[in-house]
Amino acid sequence: MILVVGSTGSLGSEICRCLAAVGRPVRGLIRATSAAEKVGYLADIGVETLIGDLRDPVSLKAACEGVQAVIATVPLVDLVQPEGSTSNNSEGDILQGVFDLITAAVKAGAQQFILLSGAVESDVCQVYGAGQTIESALVNSGLSYTILQTGVFMETMFCPELGFDYLHGRAVIYGDGHKEISFISIPDAAQYAVESLMNPLVKNSVLQISASPDCSLLEVVRMFEESSGQSFQLTFVPAAELKAQRAATQDPRQVSLILIMQALANGLRLNSARTRTVFKFHLTSMDDYARQVVSDRGENWHKDFLTTGNRVCE
Repeated sequence: MILVVGSTGSLGSEICRCLAAVGRPVRGLIRATSAAEKVGYLADIGVETLIGDLRDPVSLKAACEGVQAVIATVPLVDLVQPEGSTSNNSEGDILQGVFDLITAAVKAGAQQFILLSGAVESDVCQVYGAGQTIESALVNSGLSYTILQTGVFMETMFCPELGFDYLHGRAVIYGDGHKEISFISIPDAAQYAVESLMNPLVKNSVLQISASPDCSLLEVVRMFEESSGQSFQLTFVPAAELKAQRAATQDPRQVSLILIMQALANGLRLNSARTRTVFKFHLTSMDDYARQVVSDRGENWHKDFLTTGNRVCE
């Protein structure tokens, strides 16, 4: 049995789909408040679901019973701990929950742990420090581990909620738009996670995963313009404005999003050369992605994406 934590998210549900497709028994951890359509999708593809929460250590113990491996995906904004912030949840925060999950996996006798975490520079986003702490705990846990530090998800970044509306030719550009960023598609990240279960070359490794080549936000706009045949109207948000927005809000989630926008404005480049030597499958490039969503999926795909419950911008 393989436990997937984050199973109702876009990445987690894709991991579940990939595992189920090759006949692996899968258990998905879901919240009591998870959307019915997301839980129903997991049931339809043969995933066993169990109600629990990273903030509830007892539920994590139950979730880990009888599992051989754990795959954990933790959304970037859930890990961000803005400087000076404290949790107001008596059951603990997400960061502590990941520690509890590792402990529960060890006590349950699990053999392997795959962690997918965002790689965001520490001078912009506190999540990087949190990620390093979690990674250290996993490395020292005694479990066989693979840590996959992901580039920016294409599906997350290029959606209307973050200001990129390719259907109507509008895009928000953070910073000057010239800094290069490492991107990866969600299906590719899921495949990395699934193949890590069976690839001995990545045992006890920390790997960065991204498509090639890196590209700037303005280069991405050009790709979408070429694919759609329309010119985009651009709105630039300077780094100074993002800094001002950060100073003006106390809402932890909004702070988290602004910090991520600042990371994009500054650029984010990963070194995934080693990763591509030990995994042998085709990666979706940013250009591939632009052509795919514009030409193959189009407006119907966009509408379906927003109504199926698999939204990544949440």
